[in-house]
Amino acid sequence: MKLTHSLLRESSIQNGDSDGNSAPPVNYWEHQVDEQVECNIDNQNGEVHGDQGPPVDSWEHQIDEKVEYNIDWAPLDTLGSMDCLLTVTNGNLNWKSMPSVQNAENLRECGNETISVKLKVSDETISPLMHKYLKIELHLYEANLLDTQVAEALIYFRDMDSITAGDLSLDESAKALKKHNTKAVATRSLIKVSFVASQVTLNISTQQRLLVQGFDNAEKHREANDRHGSRYPDLVALINSLQSQDTRQTIQIDLLIAEPLLRDGEKWTEILNDVFEVVHSADQAEDQMAQWFSKSAESHDMPLGHVPRVNDILPRGLTKQDPLVRFHNEDQYIVTQIVGAANKAFAEEAAARDLVSAEFAANVVPLRSSNDNSQFIVVITPKGRDIYLPALGESCHIKIPGIKQKNRVLPPDLGEATKSIIGSVEAHAYDPDAFFVTSVRKQLLKVMDPDKGADTRFTDADILDLRFHQDEDNDSENHEARLRKFVKSHAQFLRVETPEKPTGDEDVWFPATRMDSKIECVADDAQVYLASCPLEAKDDTDNVRRPISVELPFLELERSTRMDDYMKLVVEEQVDLKAVIRRDTSDKTIRAEVFAVNALHNPASANTAVIGDQSIEAFRYVQSFKRNEKTRSVNLLERFPVLLALSQSDGSQSALSECPQQIISQYLKLDAAKKSVINQLNDLPAGLAFIPGVAGSGKTELVKFIIAACIFGQGAARPMPALYLAPNNQAVDDMATKFQAYFDKLGLEGAPTIMRLYGLDFEVKSVVRDLAPGSGTSYQHFDEEKAQGKIEEMDAEAEQATDRAYQFLAVYQLEKMGCNFNQQNKNSRSKRMRSNNVSADTAAVAYYQTHIENYRNLQSILTISERDGSLSDDHLSEVRMLVKGLFQDMLFDFKGIICTTPVVAANVTVRRFQAELVFTDEAARQSELGSLISVAHYQPYAWFFLGDTAQLKPYVGQDSKATDNPFIRQMSVSLLERAVLAGVELGYLNITHRLRGSLCPLSSKIHYGGRMRNRGSPDWNWPSSTVAFSNEVTKLLGPSSDTSNSTRVVVQFPFARATLAGTSYRNITHVRWVLDQAKKMLQNPELTEIDSKKMASILILPLYKAQVDLYREKLHNERTQKRISDEHFRRIEVRTLDSAQGEERDVVIVDYVQTHKAGFCVDPNRNCLATTRAKQCEILIINAGMINSPQVENSKVGQILAKATERDIILK
Repeated sequence: MKLTHSLLRESSIQNGDSDGNSAPPVNYWEHQVDEQVECNIDNQNGEVHGDQGPPVDSWEHQIDEKVEYNIDWAPLDTLGSMDCLLTVTNGNLNWKSMPSVQNAENLRECGNETISVKLKVSDETISPLMHKYLKIELHLYEANLLDTQVAEALIYFRDMDSITAGDLSLDESAKALKKHNTKAVATRSLIKVSFVASQVTLNISTQQRLLVQGFDNAEKHREANDRHGSRYPDLVALINSLQSQDTRQTIQIDLLIAEPLLRDGEKWTEILNDVFEVVHSADQAEDQMAQWFSKSAESHDMPLGHVPRVNDILPRGLTKQDPLVRFHNEDQYIVTQIVGAANKAFAEEAAARDLVSAEFAANVVPLRSSNDNSQFIVVITPKGRDIYLPALGESCHIKIPGIKQKNRVLPPDLGEATKSIIGSVEAHAYDPDAFFVTSVRKQLLKVMDPDKGADTRFTDADILDLRFHQDEDNDSENHEARLRKFVKSHAQFLRVETPEKPTGDEDVWFPATRMDSKIECVADDAQVYLASCPLEAKDDTDNVRRPISVELPFLELERSTRMDDYMKLVVEEQVDLKAVIRRDTSDKTIRAEVFAVNALHNPASANTAVIGDQSIEAFRYVQSFKRNEKTRSVNLLERFPVLLALSQSDGSQSALSECPQQIISQYLKLDAAKKSVINQLNDLPAGLAFIPGVAGSGKTELVKFIIAACIFGQGAARPMPALYLAPNNQAVDDMATKFQAYFDKLGLEGAPTIMRLYGLDFEVKSVVRDLAPGSGTSYQHFDEEKAQGKIEEMDAEAEQATDRAYQFLAVYQLEKMGCNFNQQNKNSRSKRMRSNNVSADTAAVAYYQTHIENYRNLQSILTISERDGSLSDDHLSEVRMLVKGLFQDMLFDFKGIICTTPVVAANVTVRRFQAELVFTDEAARQSELGSLISVAHYQPYAWFFLGDTAQLKPYVGQDSKATDNPFIRQMSVSLLERAVLAGVELGYLNITHRLRGSLCPLSSKIHYGGRMRNRGSPDWNWPSSTVAFSNEVTKLLGPSSDTSNSTRVVVQFPFARATLAGTSYRNITHVRWVLDQAKKMLQNPELTEIDSKKMASILILPLYKAQVDLYREKLHNERTQKRISDEHFRRIEVRTLDSAQGEERDVVIVDYVQTHKAGFCVDPNRNCLATTRAKQCEILIINAGMINSPQVENSKVGQILAKATERDIILK
């Protein structure tokens, strides 16, 4: 949309009177909200409901009746980036653009000789609902960088005293131009933009500084270059001039711009002045950010229920804002992060509702404790297609085609039946025996069904026994209790009813949860789910909603049945049974994130959290990465003297006399980059340490060493509780195993316990299971009526009962049927199975046994359970509360290392853990709000954030990007990346310990600006195993190739075709060649791991999910048909790219899948991840047809192909 002069003039009048006085805005966008509606997300369908009761978090209040937003001007699409000449005056500091004569006269990319400047004024920087700013971009064009911008400066209109744009005459233009180059001649009139600002927000990363400095150093070697080495000094001088030297001093900025030709005779200066006037007056007159906090005008909280939704409360068409590195103030930070993250979550949940899998082979098993079969077990066999299935503990919905709702047979009303029998017995208490028997039998047959044999079931003696017996009953209460027991023991004979309710013709979706169990008598990759019948639809009555009734093809399950025997029969009988799975989304993550930010912003709002002073200081610091007088400096070298002693020694000085040799040896093995980081731990702002690093740089090795040194550095082991967080379960599982192996290898006494903590609900169920009666062959039966009552008590708010109570019943049944839990199948490559050595339930049981004197009530109830084989409703309720208390006490006293995800760490019980150090790994792919969870809820000495910003970013799906979320671009920027872009990282781990042979140079140049390097030693870089892989590549390329010593090859299939599979792509030609080549490599005895005789392993990374599915299916078939051995099958793995971060293999085969278009294969972060997983050999399948545009040609995948062509390492 072209913004005309008249439109701007109109907007200007609306924002102020003709005499310049501010007036209330007249254009409002209003949205009416029902005052009884509460904006909570329903986990199942993502809709907004008004009947879910009060929210859990106390700071979520109901939305008021009206929400207003002020939109005073149209999008400014005509204003963008403009080349200009810059002059900065800041006290004694003065900086000017000094281009060549030609560039000074043209004002285009005016900076081959110095730093070029662009002024950006656009709708991304001038939003009607946010603080508005001008952006000055600093570019270096001559270095041929992919991104020529090397820094940026943001000047907020709120910080400007004034701003004007004026036309210069030709003479005035000539004088102004000569200030930048005395020989320049003005050929046209220029525009001068001038403003005075109290402060400038400057963003430049260490990487950008090094790129400019590196270019200068390279230029020094060029002959006849009279301006070599000038760019970096220019940049430093400009940065210094833009930084405030005194809070009372202002910065004068002048810009020269060439006036463009406009249609309709409009003047560019008038357009600029109108824009400046509108924006400046608006931001000076009122706080635009206040509009976002109409429901919390005093505190400026933004709970999830107050977040304006895209296309609902938020107006349509808001421009997507540019990502910010530093925020102007806390309001801007809260609005950008919370509104952006919440609407991203809303969009992804809505998109996931209709995403279903293909059909899978399935079996169904009844749950004994569920008498009406409203809960049951589903066993899914993926056959290599588990990519679309839920992870452990994740919820989903399962549909079994052909299973529909039927009229439910109401269970007998035990209460009414008992009441009628008691009445009859009491009414005929004094009748003779014959009359008593006849009368009571008649009443019995009214409530019991003759068709079930009730008419012949009861003898006269049975009925006479119902009389009151003084010696047995003592009083009427005992007599009534005996009669109730009689009716209950014969409940199977009671009459039942079939209600007249219509049923649907559609298949039923059963809510389900994937359980952490393996059934070894079925397929290796079989997955176990606990499923429930959904509740009946709501009606106008207040009756309790019951599960719907369905008929499932169960095989009868005897009480003594073992799982292996039973499942063999089930597989035979249910051979044609299929299931479809739809993964659920949960609002647990976004609720935890939003709560954390609000708690940091306003600690008084967090009733369930205690926010420490250092946490608040850290929160203030990360908004702009600037220290103030309240920002404490944390010195870990002082807190842990061994780190200081190590950093100041060569491992031999007397200060280390008490430090074990194992720790000293580990320190000496660290590379220079890691040692430099340790040396910088003496001045952490608010205790924050940001540590980026290249792929394979050993970030996790640094974490392990720091923890080990703090524990053992002073001789005797000192407990040092530590919390390790990662954004996904797979990374957490891997690290828990690595921690255990690391401390086992050290062999020092007093090693910490490693706890792998899953969702707390799951862990509590496990403890109840482990504390239950010991090993027995018979199943411990639970009364379903009692269990149902317990579930209603525990989950009164829940729409579906698939969580803790029923899961406990299912876990107990499978265990008693001989199913081994937490035991990895030897033939399975799954890394999601839990280790009993590091599980939280094991730690809780051990804590209970050690402190049993503090848990006498729990001990008493467990004794009753062992004696009676079941527990009452009251006892079940009490057990749950006692176990929760046990967990709280155990976590409070735990002195080891907890490995978990940020969402689990946000749990109010888990927050009892007193961590002294907190590490967030893979922080570059963790959402910013997810990173703040640990800052809010833990008070350690320091928080560490480690990751690789060149690899995957926080996930933002296409469905989220397609919405009008104005802050969606910010959501792909992590806290770690912002810190790196602001240049406040603690250090940079630039030495890779992964890439051998010829793999490092190309990855370093393309992905890391040349900063990545390996250890450099030929022996390290070319061990005998890597030489063998180089020979294999040479053999693969054939005799026509003159390339030697290459461990990377690019393969092309000119006649292959990628085919659409749903929304993804697959390529069968690639799959056939890759699997054939993989089998050949697995059979080569010379291809081994580095410095080992153990055979090498292979990782296949297709860039499309459908291709992953195809690889796994074909690989599964190869194994089934005995064309690949079990041993070779275990040495080859297929992963999605998203699940490969942190992974490495000897051989990595990256399949780009596409043949005639690039798609998202051009994404630079995904390319970095894909091409840095290999240790010794890398095979890339990149077809030339993908490179079909200049944009793709200049992308990273285009550069990879160009280098491969240059080195002649392409196989067609």
